[in-house]
Amino acid sequence: MINVFVDDRLSSRGDFHGDIHLEIAALGLYIIADTYFFAIDHGFMPDIENGRKVIISIRNLLKSWKDGMEKLSIKEHIFLPFDFSDQYLGCLYVQKIDDSCRICYGYTTEDTGVSILPSKGVVAIENGKFLIKTNTVEIDTVTLLNDIDKSIENLPNIL
Repeated sequence: MINVFVDDRLSSRGDFHGDIHLEIAALGLYIIADTYFFAIDHGFMPDIENGRKVIISIRNLLKSWKDGMEKLSIKEHIFLPFDFSDQYLGCLYVQKIDDSCRICYGYTTEDTGVSILPSKGVVAIENGKFLIKTNTVEIDTVTLLNDIDKSIENLPNIL
């Protein structure tokens, strides 16, 4: 199961640090990241830096994950960015295998939260530039897409 969610601090503190979470039980992965680069993303709602923009941006990012995965052919892969940092870009690696996908989590230092905007969605990472941090597991594609939908649905409704 994949779960992306924000905590209550996003609206109460508004400093955009440590307020977005990614949990992937099959990988034993739980990451807490910042939404700072979602807030300052000049490619989306450029004159606004608030929690509403962050939630909309996260929703759009998750939709881009889903759209990118649905376009994959067998043996193709995609990088789904999540952790936008000054020093690196943390991503899910997803490779289509028949009715399932191989996934793992890692990062690249070739691109960072400074150079990649959350509003751009999926990213291209050169071969050999992605450093894997977890084991690789195979997950049913429909389950993965449904988990992304659930994450989108469970984001706060602030519109």
